[in-house]
Amino acid sequence: MIETAKSPATPGAAEEPASNSFVFRQLHARRVSLKTAHESVRGQPRDIYDSAQTHRHKAGAHTYQVRKFNRFGFGSPGFLAVDLSVSSGGQLFFEREGRDALHFRLADLSTELCARPDRLRFIIRAYKAFIVAFKSQEERNEVHMLLLRRASRTQKINVIQIKVATWNMGSALPDPSTLRHWLQPGAQLYAIGLQEGARATSDGDKASTEVLNAMQQALGPTFLRVAVCCMGQIYLLVLADNEIHPLIAGVETAAVPTGVAGVGKNKGAVAVSFTLHQKTLCFVNSHL
Repeated sequence: MIETAKSPATPGAAEEPASNSFVFRQLHARRVSLKTAHESVRGQPRDIYDSAQTHRHKAGAHTYQVRKFNRFGFGSPGFLAVDLSVSSGGQLFFEREGRDALHFRLADLSTELCARPDRLRFIIRAYKAFIVAFKSQEERNEVHMLLLRRASRTQKINVIQIKVATWNMGSALPDPSTLRHWLQPGAQLYAIGLQEGARATSDGDKASTEVLNAMQQALGPTFLRVAVCCMGQIYLLVLADNEIHPLIAGVETAAVPTGVAGVGKNKGAVAVSFTLHQKTLCFVNSHL
């Protein structure tokens, strides 16, 4: 059962459910702080959390306790809220304790996934950006999907061309002059699987080897990295052009070694999965 709260109207007024829509009306009117709105929406007993969460989604408003980072990398604790109600036209709020809430129209916002799994980059009208850290990767992905789904209702996508390439490199460095011809630019999404790649790194999120950089440079500056998963000398690199990159969410990677003694990284498989415009895609590169 959802708790109720009295409206701040005249004494004796009828009680109104403390639903998200009610809380956000108070927030829009600046009668409550975003912290109070968050505590009202999230402050349900644990044994009814699932039903409260369902109610929260149906109401069309979502609140989160976050840290917002400036361009110098300093984080400020605060609260973020996404209001999807039709009456508001869609808005995002951010409030630091003791300060007025900032608000942005969702139509002016896009998001990008950061390398750290709990962080999300917000881009305002393609020129101003800030990074927010959530309490979990699940919350980060939820906000990204909320904005993605809202954008997909107004953005029409016809056909997306995907190219998949594989290459056993024999530990050699690629010749940059031949890569563009091999990749054949023209698609919007590329999944590139390499085996016995040179100078491999085990850190997929920070992979900056000559091999991976050469692949990305061959496609040009309009292509952005979706994910890279490396295990030993087995690579999987996924790139998307800047038009569809904002529509990608829920990126996950995995690696399974099957080499020497069943654990060696010289053999095995790496995988990358994600959702693109609400469709799930998974690419696997194996070297057996």
